[in-house]
Amino acid sequence: MRNRAEKPPRGMPTAIKNWCGRVVGEPRPWVFLMMICLLIEVIPVGCVGQAQPSAASARTAQTPAGSKPSQQARELWYLQSLFGETVGYERISVRSVDDPSPAFRKVEGEVVLRVKRMGTPVSVVTRYRALETCEGHPREFTVTVEQGKALAEYRGRVDGKQLVVETIVAGRTAQQTFDLPKDCRGFLGLQDCLWEKPMQPHEVREFSCLMLGVNGVCWAKAHSRDFEVIQLPEGKSRVLRIEITYTLPGKQRIEQTVWVDSSGTIVKQRMDSPPVDAVLVTRERALQERFSSLDLIEDIRIPARAPEDLRGARRAVYHIKGQIEGLAELLASGTNQQVRPLAEGVVELTVTLRRPRGITGSCAEQATRDEMEPNLWIQSDASQIRTIAESFAKNANEPSELAVALERYVFQTVKNRDYNQTFLSALDVLNTKEGDCTEHAVLLAALARACNIPSRVAVGLVHHRDAFYYHMWTELLVNGCWIGFDATRGYGGIDVGYIKFGHDSLAGADAMAAFLPMTKLLGQIRIEIVKLERD
Repeated sequence: MRNRAEKPPRGMPTAIKNWCGRVVGEPRPWVFLMMICLLIEVIPVGCVGQAQPSAASARTAQTPAGSKPSQQARELWYLQSLFGETVGYERISVRSVDDPSPAFRKVEGEVVLRVKRMGTPVSVVTRYRALETCEGHPREFTVTVEQGKALAEYRGRVDGKQLVVETIVAGRTAQQTFDLPKDCRGFLGLQDCLWEKPMQPHEVREFSCLMLGVNGVCWAKAHSRDFEVIQLPEGKSRVLRIEITYTLPGKQRIEQTVWVDSSGTIVKQRMDSPPVDAVLVTRERALQERFSSLDLIEDIRIPARAPEDLRGARRAVYHIKGQIEGLAELLASGTNQQVRPLAEGVVELTVTLRRPRGITGSCAEQATRDEMEPNLWIQSDASQIRTIAESFAKNANEPSELAVALERYVFQTVKNRDYNQTFLSALDVLNTKEGDCTEHAVLLAALARACNIPSRVAVGLVHHRDAFYYHMWTELLVNGCWIGFDATRGYGGIDVGYIKFGHDSLAGADAMAAFLPMTKLLGQIRIEIVKLERD
């Protein structure tokens, strides 16, 4: 399997396992799992493969002669693999309906992802249902995402020339409105386009379609290449290769490759970062396939031996290598983290220690409105959160002291580790007292905002022993400087062993899409610690 990291030794002492589970084990899998969940949600469903299957791969109901492909009833099944190992499947059902009129169709399905975290089985299930015209134009949809005890629901409807989307988390609702382009396609997006008229080699097409997860409209540009012969579950097949670029509402891009037969049927799709494949199979194979033992804690780490303990360093210099376009742009650059390209596929990253105590406002950094206000995930206006925050605020002499106290409180409060969790809201965390790095991060962010300290969450890597692990922590604006805090450790700030990819306020219904660029780095980079400086 490409770029699978060497697994840590089995049989490590229980104490080390428990510590890793809290400080490192929780951080590294969640970010990766969340990105995979995002991939499940944000890929236009049609691009996962709403293909017209062969007789051997799926059953197609009899339809009147002359009916369009989009009007035919189907049930389709696809196996999904990650890093070359089977991790889940997708089921799609398409059928016509008489309500509200015979000119409509219903698209239903589910995507199931099954992996492990520190040996604990994790299941993430995304279910969707949409009402579209028979020509594939959207009218309404509902999507639910179940991740352990976390449940998020998205409801969309077309209102004139706009798409209105509501996101419901922990009993709270946020709403966003998007302009709906003329002839915007629904969930079957690309596949409908190909069914209507199969592409020929070296042809270019552009269209708009809905995209789940980011809860809005994306623009797609498809560029067909040449015919190729590829291996499919039923044997070799001559198919046309098509490369697609999707531009999301936030101007981020997703690259995808699909292979289609002469009728325009998608038989396989691939995303390279991280390497995710989906291939059309029979229902029996999809349900009987044994999923891999891929562990999103043990298998995704990035080995990097440190010459000494990073915690005592004032500055660290790293060389990050990977054949990734725009590698330098995928790493955050700021006052305490500088990025410098060295050569093609190689960047130098310098991380400087920034502690909360002693900060005098020399950074002159600012916060956005979204980093100060409550939202679906960071409910800083909830009475339970405000009560706790106020009890700390009245005993603190200055902001840095208050920030450290809040970090310590979350560290001591969220004790129950649950590897089946992937993302709970701050209020859910306070009520359950359980979670991993994401739960620590959002609860600390909420308590800080309740104390009028702007906050946001950061994603990236944290170093432990001889490797980097994917992680989320919190950044607070203290005396004019954004300072990192990690409530999974409670050290009173972070050290130079943290490499930041990006940050977000988690505001808006599409907050999770902010971390989509991280997918380009998963399993694709190597890190060398080249220099450590101490006082």
